[in-house]
Amino acid sequence: MPELSPSTNTANPPPASPRYHLAVLLAIAVFAISGTFFAEILFPDLIFKNETLHTFLESIGAVSALTLTIMIMLSQSGQDDSSLAFVSAAGLICMSVFDAMHSIVPPGSLFVWLRSSSTFLGGFFFALSWITPNHWLARSGKRMVWLVLLMALLLGLASMWFASSLPLMVSDGQFTFAACAINFAGGLLFLAASARYLKLHDQSRQLQ
Repeated sequence: MPELSPSTNTANPPPASPRYHLAVLLAIAVFAISGTFFAEILFPDLIFKNETLHTFLESIGAVSALTLTIMIMLSQSGQDDSSLAFVSAAGLICMSVFDAMHSIVPPGSLFVWLRSSSTFLGGFFFALSWITPNHWLARSGKRMVWLVLLMALLLGLASMWFASSLPLMVSDGQFTFAACAINFAGGLLFLAASARYLKLHDQSRQLQ
């Protein structure tokens, strides 16, 4: 009986179709929206407020994002495929800065502004994965990440210093249209980035 060659045994399965990726993203979106909808119906008056716990959890998230950024930066050496890693690092470091600042301010418009900025800007940089691989990003990616870090620090500090000039994000205990729009746009950017990462994973079959 003829033996199968090693390449036959270890061949990767064919890439999933775009419909599969779309179905996964739709399932995630439907789950998130329906979960929020049913929570509003089942627990309309449920409020759990613990600023100490919130600060602790947000700080863990900020430190985790910073740690991942450092790991990504140390693992890259400027090849063409480094551009994806650099835009991911930019998104992580941006979210890390804003989440850290968000964790130390009291609830209010500034509180929501910083968290919304983290969502929107993080989603924006992750969505840049659609322009990778990119030779310029591969060569200049590390400088870009440092510039993003500086931008996030300056924007975050300016937001805290000029908090009274920020758009109103909370009114009568509810998010304003501006807050909802920024977070909705950030969510769409993350969904777009997810589609790209799913496609890249399907092509390379690499877990990272």
